[in-house]
Amino acid sequence: MTKSLLRIIVLSTGLLVGLLQLQAQSRDKIEPFYPEVRALCDSVLSYISTPDDMKEPFILLLRKYGGNADQMYRAAEYFASKDNYSCSQFCIERAFGKKMKNTEILQLRAQIYERVGNTALASNSYDGILQVDSLNHYALMKAADVDKYQNAAASMERLLLVKEKYPDDIEADKQLGYHYNRLAFEASRDSTIKANWRLSVQHYGNWFFATPADSLNKSDFYCNQYITNLYNIEATKKEKKDSKDGKGEVKDFNKLVQVCNILEPHITRPIYSKNIKAYKFWGLVQAKDSEKAHAAMSYLSRQTFPDSLYQYLDYAFAGQLYADENNLPEAIKWQKQAVEKYPEKCGAAGYYKLYDYYDKNQQYNEAVPVYRQFLAKAVEEKAAVGIRDTMFLGNLYYNLALQAYKDKDSIRLKQYVASGDTIYAYISEKDSAFVGPAQRALINQLLAPEGDFSLAAKEHYEEAIKRIEERRVIENDEFRNMNEKRA
Repeated sequence: MTKSLLRIIVLSTGLLVGLLQLQAQSRDKIEPFYPEVRALCDSVLSYISTPDDMKEPFILLLRKYGGNADQMYRAAEYFASKDNYSCSQFCIERAFGKKMKNTEILQLRAQIYERVGNTALASNSYDGILQVDSLNHYALMKAADVDKYQNAAASMERLLLVKEKYPDDIEADKQLGYHYNRLAFEASRDSTIKANWRLSVQHYGNWFFATPADSLNKSDFYCNQYITNLYNIEATKKEKKDSKDGKGEVKDFNKLVQVCNILEPHITRPIYSKNIKAYKFWGLVQAKDSEKAHAAMSYLSRQTFPDSLYQYLDYAFAGQLYADENNLPEAIKWQKQAVEKYPEKCGAAGYYKLYDYYDKNQQYNEAVPVYRQFLAKAVEEKAAVGIRDTMFLGNLYYNLALQAYKDKDSIRLKQYVASGDTIYAYISEKDSAFVGPAQRALINQLLAPEGDFSLAAKEHYEEAIKRIEERRVIENDEFRNMNEKRA
């Protein structure tokens, strides 16, 4: 027999013996608690709860049984049951020192350190169990829980392994729902955010629909994440009418409303109870289910919750509900509250919506300051504010001037014409198109006596016609040059 072959046989035998010892140690049953050891533990507990003050009984316990891993395990277990974690740690470390691969000892060690907040040693102990039994269901789940905040990637890896090996574990689904929600929050690209929302919803859904409804109140935090992501997925879909490529999606809030209906009778904590009612209401408004939306709105109209729990969108969706019904006075009432209560949260879009309701209701005087606030917010948000946006402000003054003209209010008419003309003049200066001069002609014509033609209006009309002609020449030249290049 060659030396190399003999060496391989020796090494293989050693590894086999080591593995058998490890398995035997991990399966080794812990012997029962000795009555004498329990009596010593009771003597220790009769003293103050720190080992330094326990003196003789604790020293005697360690001297007589400190080398017995099983009795140290039992003592640690007993002390932990009495909430004496100082003694419990001493004893479990003695047991661990003797049997470092015993899964029962490792499990109790992990639980003790988890209880006292030492996540590093708890994680180390669960890792020890997994070294002995890499697919230990309990250890995988506990290790994932311990690492949830300190090492999220490791936690997710273990949870995914649990789902692979134990597909019916809905607790793993719940925790994966949390982790995918976290990844969505941390992501910077829209596509990544949405992909993680979907995965979060998928796992939360597996857990949610397999969990008795009357026990969901214990997991209200996770339920809140679930409905938030259900809403986010639908709310951020690009509708077909707005999609440039014609491949938009259809928004469907039915699942959200279904989940909220299940949760509503069971979730009691105000912040989450309010959110359930809010998401249900928002979903019904966007689904255009007016009748159910009005019923769902009671949490807001009756002010069921403290003011601090309400959000901008609660009031904004109330405004949208009434706007969809063409009840503009009510739409204005709710959207006005939205921007007044949440001036920082509403953004430019919130002011624009209020302006739009005022404009449609022909309340141009109220619309002007709101539209100015919209423009200021848009600049603050570094949004592109163009000529078209400025034109809308000019048009508000034109409509006000028109109302004053019909009311024969010459003072207000002059004020509004002057304001509108200033804006249209700015547009004429910044944009070479004919629109600016044409609008100046229209608004200045309102100052002319009935039946007459305003000289100022005539001048602006001529400028508009001139610009039209100049543009036609430019377009003709561009068309001719393009054809010459093709030839």
